[in-house]
Amino acid sequence: MSSESKSRWKLSSISNLILLGLYLVGSLLFVLLVNINIKKQALHSAERYSSLILDRNIITHAYFNNALKTSLYELFDESFLDPDWMSSTFAINSISRDYGLFTEKDLYYKEAAINARNPANEADRFERKFIEQTNADNSVTTFSEIRHYEGQPFFVVLRRGQKVNDGCLLCHGDPADAPQGIVAHYGDQRGFGNRLNETISAISV
Repeated sequence: MSSESKSRWKLSSISNLILLGLYLVGSLLFVLLVNINIKKQALHSAERYSSLILDRNIITHAYFNNALKTSLYELFDESFLDPDWMSSTFAINSISRDYGLFTEKDLYYKEAAINARNPANEADRFERKFIEQTNADNSVTTFSEIRHYEGQPFFVVLRRGQKVNDGCLLCHGDPADAPQGIVAHYGDQRGFGNRLNETISAISV
């Protein structure tokens, strides 16, 4: 083989290697971009699905607080208390837990509150920070983030709970003004001291 032929062969080999390298890099970038886009779409779908559940539960809270409780207090004296009927948080947690609202594995629901009446619903540091942000900025209604529990990643969607209204203060304001049945059942420490128009809870999937 002449020196000229060797040079051509080397140039051809180098060109082929460069083209192969560019092809491999391009393929890797394409796969990476597709995976990133698929992940974004999956998170968007999960957030949308979660938001539908959370919005439905916010409306359920509003129905309990603005319609059902008012009717019950007109039927019974204020010493009466049945959480199955009168606590929207109790009812929604029961539906989620006991009646299988979620059928998919590793999908969890929580009603988180600051100074929650039920200690199991007490907001953790992450949830408390979100609740505080909703009070500092009225435009903050939702937040989503990937969090790790026991080393496993979970996509978490938070939704601002209801703001405290006059009806809420009957049971969550001054314990001295609360129905006797509530104080007798829960005590006079947790779940009281709320202020009008304050957000004290968040719900999450």
